[in-house]
Amino acid sequence: MEVQRHIDALVRAFEAKVFPIGIGLTKLADSLWEFRVSLALRILFRWEGQAVTFLFIGNHNEVRQFLQHYL
Repeated sequence: MEVQRHIDALVRAFEAKVFPIGIGLTKLADSLWEFRVSLALRILFRWEGQAVTFLFIGNHNEVRQFLQHYL
């Protein structure tokens, strides 16, 4: 449920176009972003125009491994 709560907060931030400091949002590439749920858990997504596509949820090492194959 913690993941869903954070995703809901991110969606509300997109809707309001206001991203609070400390939300853990990092741009990794052109339209590829990382959102931190906790120190151990991260969510990768693409943000293109009005569309947000969630790609992967995992820890730091899992995200790095995913990115090696994704990029």
